[in-house]
Amino acid sequence: MTISGSAVPASSLGLPLRWWFFRRRVRAADQFRFAVSRLASVTVDDRLHGVLVLEQIMIDSARRHQLIIAELATFLRHYPRAVPMAAPYGRHAFSQSSNGAVVRRAPADVQAAVTALGQRPKRAERTRLDLHGADLNGVNLFQARLRDINLSRAQLRDAILFRAQLQDATMFQTRLENANLSLANLQRADLGGATLVHAFLPGAQLQAARLPGAQLEHANLRHALMQGTFLAGAYLGHANLAGAQLQHANLAGAHLQYANLAGANLQHANLTCAHMQGVNLAGAQLQHANLGGAQLQNTSLAMARLRHANLAGVRMA
Repeated sequence: MTISGSAVPASSLGLPLRWWFFRRRVRAADQFRFAVSRLASVTVDDRLHGVLVLEQIMIDSARRHQLIIAELATFLRHYPRAVPMAAPYGRHAFSQSSNGAVVRRAPADVQAAVTALGQRPKRAERTRLDLHGADLNGVNLFQARLRDINLSRAQLRDAILFRAQLQDATMFQTRLENANLSLANLQRADLGGATLVHAFLPGAQLQAARLPGAQLEHANLRHALMQGTFLAGAYLGHANLAGAQLQHANLAGAHLQYANLAGANLQHANLTCAHMQGVNLAGAQLQHANLGGAQLQNTSLAMARLRHANLAGVRMA
């Protein structure tokens, strides 16, 4: 190679370049080890620093993408046990809403970790994200990408999951009291035995989701899309399902006492032996629905459409 008329051996240029790449990889490895060590610190600020460093490495390095996801997931799953009892949650674990109610808010390091995972770069991943049993109360996962995540037995009370992508998620026995899941995508999600008391789910997409035995008392499901949803044995007392789309849904044996189903679409739904005392079915569409053995005492059926519905064994009084 010739530079300014002088011959320079190619090997003499290659050596500094290789050395630069080597030093860069060493620095990245040092940063990774430092960040992981910070996750075990006794202070929230140190743990937060470690999380932010790992997030930046994940953004910059596709090679470490899967490794950092595993480290952050492990940190979240073991957070209550890893942090000393003297400072288990850091500052601002609780706050007050506009109506005066006390709600949980996640500590800064936990919030940073879930944000990093929920907004991680779109890359191919070898394993599913596993946060089973994690304490995620009060986290903000607005528009988070969490498809196929494992959240079984996780704690998500007061969490914000507005427009979150949770398709095919495993959420068996997950605690979601007072959680905001409005417009969230939960298609084909497994929510068997989950607790969603007072949860906010208007417009949520729950097509083909499974919620057997789930607790949804006082939940807001206005205009939710629940075609083909499996709700057998679910508890929906006092829930608001006005305008919900429940075509072909399975509500066999469900507890719907005093629920609001005004204007809901229940065509071809299975409501056999459902407990529907005091339910508001005004204007509901129940064509071809199966209500065999359902208990409909004190139920309002004004303007309800019941053509071809099965009413055998229904108890009205």
